[in-house]
Amino acid sequence: MVKNTDYARPQIALIDFGLTKCSAGDGQSGGTPGYMPPEFFDLQVWLPRGDIFCMGVVFFQLLADKTPDEKKGKSGLFTENLPPIYSQEQMMPVIAEVTKTRQPDYGLIQDQYPGVMSFLPAMLEKDFRMRPKAPELMAIPFFR
Repeated sequence: MVKNTDYARPQIALIDFGLTKCSAGDGQSGGTPGYMPPEFFDLQVWLPRGDIFCMGVVFFQLLADKTPDEKKGKSGLFTENLPPIYSQEQMMPVIAEVTKTRQPDYGLIQDQYPGVMSFLPAMLEKDFRMRPKAPELMAIPFFR
């Protein structure tokens, strides 16, 4: 969301409205397919570095013009080019496998946004233990 009305120098805030709690049920973790971190599919637990992965997905999709748009038939980083899926039971294992194995095509962004290459691949690291923590990211000049 934009926090001010100066659109030449916007102040941006990322917001999580907590809708996953509604869709997952009491006492369960959940998320939006295509944004859920790889470890969630194996551990069934949302770890703090999972949010770093999700933010990395958002950054990559914005920079690579791969933001999902149902009206335009555009899918996101981990949901594009999937085989036809007809039910929720079929969808989640396919998206889980794609999320755990597909590497982003950094060639789509590295020439136009070279500065993000110093941190974005780490945000999208498949092994959550290798992802940066939020304070580490906040120390990077890009985030100041």
